[in-house]
Amino acid sequence: MAPQLEYTKRELHGHRKAVQALAWAHTGRKLASAGADECVRTWNVELSAGAKAERCDLALMSQGGAVVAVEWHPKREDQLASLTDKYLRLWDTRAASKPAVAVSVGYTSHMAWHPEGNIIAVTNYKANEVAFVDVRKGAVLGQYVPRDQYLNALRFLRDGSTLLVGCSSGDVEAVRVRPDFKGAEAGGTLQGHIQETTALALDPSNKHLATCGYDALVTIWDLESATAVATVPSIEYAVWDVAISCDGSRLAYAQEKGPVGVVSVPSGRVEGTVSAAASHCVAWNPKHAHILAFGCDDAGVWNNEGRHTEAGGPVGLAFFGSSGGGGGGGGGGGTRGR
Repeated sequence: MAPQLEYTKRELHGHRKAVQALAWAHTGRKLASAGADECVRTWNVELSAGAKAERCDLALMSQGGAVVAVEWHPKREDQLASLTDKYLRLWDTRAASKPAVAVSVGYTSHMAWHPEGNIIAVTNYKANEVAFVDVRKGAVLGQYVPRDQYLNALRFLRDGSTLLVGCSSGDVEAVRVRPDFKGAEAGGTLQGHIQETTALALDPSNKHLATCGYDALVTIWDLESATAVATVPSIEYAVWDVAISCDGSRLAYAQEKGPVGVVSVPSGRVEGTVSAAASHCVAWNPKHAHILAFGCDDAGVWNNEGRHTEAGGPVGLAFFGSSGGGGGGGGGGGTRGR
C-alpha cells in the first residue's frame, strides 16, 4: 500500500470532456488545459492553497478536433501552441479570436517547443516523421525520418541541439538537430521499455530524464551516463504522462486507471498518491515545486464494460506541504487529499 501524502486539493472546472494536456507558462502564474471537447482554456492560478477555485481566464474554442497537446512559448506568457490531429495552431492570448498561425502538419500526436521559442517539433504518425515548424513563418523547415520506428513523445534538451524522441518500440532516440532545422540525424538510444514510450520529462538541469509507457513502467535515467538509475515499482496500468518538479526532487505520473503517483527523484521511492479515478496528464509548476496540476477524470470515465470514455473531469491542483507563495518540495502541513 502506498504511503499517504499530505496535500490540499483544488479543482478547476470548465472542460466538458476529458482533459488531455496541461502546460504552465514559464512564470508559473498561468496554466493552460486542453481537452477532448475541442477547447483550450487558460487559468490565472492563485498560488495559495486556501484560495477559492479559479474561473477560466480565456477559452480558445473551435479547435477543429480534440486537442492532444498544448504548450506555452518558453519565454512568453502571451503565446501558446495547441495541437489537434492535423493542425498546429499558435495563439496570441491578447487577441485570441483566431490563431495567429495555423500550420497543416499531417496526422499529429506530440510536440515540443525549442528553447529559443522560434521552432516547434511535431510528430506526424502517418508519415512517421518529425517536422520542424518555424512559427514566425508558419512553414515546415525540414523533417527527421527514423528507421523502423514510430515516433511519439518529444523533448528538446536545454541547449536545443538534441531532440529526445520516444518510440513505439519503447526506446528513446537522441536526435542531433541541424542548426538550420532542415533535418536531423540519429544519435544514441536508451532502451528502457518493452512497449510504446508515451511521454518524456526532463528536470531543469537536464541531469535526469523520466520516461513512461504502455508497459506500466516509469524509468528514471541519468543522462550523463545514459543509464537507468531507478524504475518505479507496482504500477498496475499504462502510464500516459510523467513530469519532474522544478527543483528536480519529485516525479509525478498519470496512469490509465487509478490515482496520480508521486515518487522521489532519482531514487524512485514511492511517496504516495493524489486522488483521481484516472488521469491523462500531469504538470509541475515551473517556479513552485510544491504545486502539481493534473487531469482529474471522475468515476464516470469508465463505462459498464470497463472501457475508458471521454467523460469529463476537472483540472486538479495539488499543494504539497505549503500554503503557497514559496518554492520547495514536500514536508508536512496542508490537509490530506480525499
